[in-house]
Amino acid sequence: MKRSMNGAKRHILILAVVLLCSSGCGPDAKRDNPLDPVNGRGVYGTVRNSVAAVVPGAVVTARPANVNATCDAQGAYQLELPAGERYLLTVSHPLYWDTTDTVTVPSDGKLEHDFIVKGKPSLSQPKVNTYKIAHENGDFDYGLRLECLGTHPEGQVYLNAYDIYAAVNSTNYPADPPGEVDSFSKKYTWDLDLAVIFGAIPDPESLIIGKPVSFNIDPGQGLVSLQATVPVFNPVPTNLNPGSGSVISLPGSLSWTNASASLTDITVEVWQGTEKKWSFTTSNVSMVQCTAALEPGAYVWLVRTTDINGNEAAAEATFTIN
Repeated sequence: MKRSMNGAKRHILILAVVLLCSSGCGPDAKRDNPLDPVNGRGVYGTVRNSVAAVVPGAVVTARPANVNATCDAQGAYQLELPAGERYLLTVSHPLYWDTTDTVTVPSDGKLEHDFIVKGKPSLSQPKVNTYKIAHENGDFDYGLRLECLGTHPEGQVYLNAYDIYAAVNSTNYPADPPGEVDSFSKKYTWDLDLAVIFGAIPDPESLIIGKPVSFNIDPGQGLVSLQATVPVFNPVPTNLNPGSGSVISLPGSLSWTNASASLTDITVEVWQGTEKKWSFTTSNVSMVQCTAALEPGAYVWLVRTTDINGNEAAAEATFTIN
């Protein structure tokens, strides 16, 4: 009889332990994960953009409680807020426009509220280069080559809704058709002749060196523009030999001065009309051997220098092969 009573007590004790464990693992048990929507208190949800991609790092702020949470790698957030209260929730992220919704936490203290945020474009890597060309008739061309990178977090196709322009000497110039860099970015470029900016005046480079160039997005909606400064113009090669009007035989030497500084790329080209017949790229020299097999006729040859920053200077002359 005593043994039977001990067995019954042991059975009751085991049953109590099982029931205790079951109550700790049930649907109303408190869990360790603060983002658990079953047991979390307040507001939880996910932040996505307009193409349904999650937005890690977005900050969700509740006012007037003035508490916030940062979205995890899956775009999820959790705000611990008292039940029965009304809040303004604002999502902020550097690459997206702020989004604000009004929510009321229900009496059970749990509310799921997802956000969709709209990406905003941005510009980066502004660059300004100069070029100067001395033609064989003594005329000069001066110009600016500009570029910048445009990016949109929802895809580069969204950049089509914006106009990208550069402001030079208080005038806005639209970018040339951009080239795609990757799925989120495009490269914008400009080739601006100083004769267009200032008109036909001698030595226009003195009017533009050191001046700012602004890169802007329209409609800007408060976006900050970028700026870069116009650098100095490189000196053009001089004393081209053969000079204009010369009659030569090939193979032969093409030489110049004022363009053999180190860290400079030098390209020599021979043209007949609009067709390039020969080219050669080198550096830190003042003469090359033209080994092209050219037919008798008139040719234009030029030497172009490009420094390590991308600024160019060039000069041209003509020769004839009998």
